Amino acid sequence: ERDGIVGEFRIYKELATSLAEKGVASIRYDDRGTGRSSPVSPEYGLQEAISDLKAILDFAKEMPEIDKTKIGFVGHGFGATLSTKLASLDSSVAFLVCLAPPGIDGSRLLLEESKRSSELEQLEDEE
Repeated sequence: ERDGIVGEFRIYKELATSLAEKGVASIRYDDRGTGRSSPVSPEYGLQEAISDLKAILDFAKEMPEIDKTKIGFVGHGFGATLSTKLASLDSSVAFLVCLAPPGIDGSRLLLEESKRSSELEQLEDEE
């Protein structure tokens, strides 16, 4: 979830606020199937997740107040995997900050995260 709640702290929200105070724009988003986003389809996989991140990159490039040569990613966990993969495909990514990148295959990680999210939301198997 986009605020990164750890105890009483909202680490991603606090990071975004701190960056904004220094004149650095940021975009936080929900992965498909979490927060206020649409549910994940059975076809959703690593390529679709990378495509979602690419759409965010393209959106940032369209903003006139953003320097297109200084757009990068801070990714945590699977987000680190996605941003690394996208940076390898798109040379316009200026920097990466990878926090706790996973040590397992991205597709397997996506499946495990979806399964755990379903358990936390107490969804039935059909859902």
